[in-house]
Amino acid sequence: MKELFHLNAVGFPSVNWLDSIPKNYSGLIIPKANLVASVQEGFGDLLFQAVMRPLFDAWFSDYKPFLGFTGVASLDYRSIELTLLIKKGIYYKQSLFKERNHKQYELNLTHAMAMDNKVRFEKDVLYATFDMHYKLVVFEILMSLIPELVYPFLNEYHAGRDVALFNEETYPDKQILDNVVYIMHSLKTNVYAPNVLDLRSVLLLAHVFLWKAEITQRRGLSARQAEISLHINKVIADLMLADAPFKGTGYYAKVAEMNTNYFKRNFKDITGVAAKQFLQRHILERTFNAISNTDEPIKVLAKKAGYLSLSSFYKAFYNEFNITPGDLRNNTF
Repeated sequence: MKELFHLNAVGFPSVNWLDSIPKNYSGLIIPKANLVASVQEGFGDLLFQAVMRPLFDAWFSDYKPFLGFTGVASLDYRSIELTLLIKKGIYYKQSLFKERNHKQYELNLTHAMAMDNKVRFEKDVLYATFDMHYKLVVFEILMSLIPELVYPFLNEYHAGRDVALFNEETYPDKQILDNVVYIMHSLKTNVYAPNVLDLRSVLLLAHVFLWKAEITQRRGLSARQAEISLHINKVIADLMLADAPFKGTGYYAKVAEMNTNYFKRNFKDITGVAAKQFLQRHILERTFNAISNTDEPIKVLAKKAGYLSLSSFYKAFYNEFNITPGDLRNNTF
């Protein structure tokens, strides 16, 4: 098949593309993906899955290097790309029996003539990326809403100059993550209302520009305040993107590189709630969207949300939204 982009793995003579999912692949498989491409070479497995939409193209990618290598990729065309990088791996400290999971989330909005940078892939680290390639019409929509934020970026695009909206290691805020999680979950399960999904994609891009403006305004904060905000945003990303249940305040305090009491105080100052309540609220919000936009049985959604009994789910749902799941479903459909 034709290459998605030119990929050169330094030290390996060639890269052979396949238009199928490898038989031994055990990761995420996107239902009804418009395009699937994989690479299996001596350096590891790479899998790309794409879902094409009118306003954007969404890409899910997995990289599983068996050996460390340097990859060089390039494109023949310009794209406007929103990237959420999720880097997962196991690093060992002191002994093989003391391991810790390491996650790294980065956000950026870029447009470029070519992906000509070199990327070093580490051995035994799982790299997962979610990319959205936006169509130009979305920016034209936003120009009527927040022109002072969008125009400088769009002007650089039309001038043919490469630009990135954020610096490295920029962590997304809750509004961005909420929309990213919704879009990712919808595409993963192939359960969504098309109009709602497209609206979410526009809202996501709007929040990205608003987040840039807020970061710029935060330059007046002290270095310590900015550092605290950065670490708390890292925990928010961990909470909103993880499929696992709540891991305990102590775990998230370590992610934020703070002692437990200091973390609890700072997390509540920034989000308004404790970390566990934040996760529970996020799960209920995601379930609210699923009830509103799909016909999946409420009992199934309650189980996915982690509730063992339907009555406890109904109680938590009503306390949060002042409406029962059944009434919401009936009013929606």
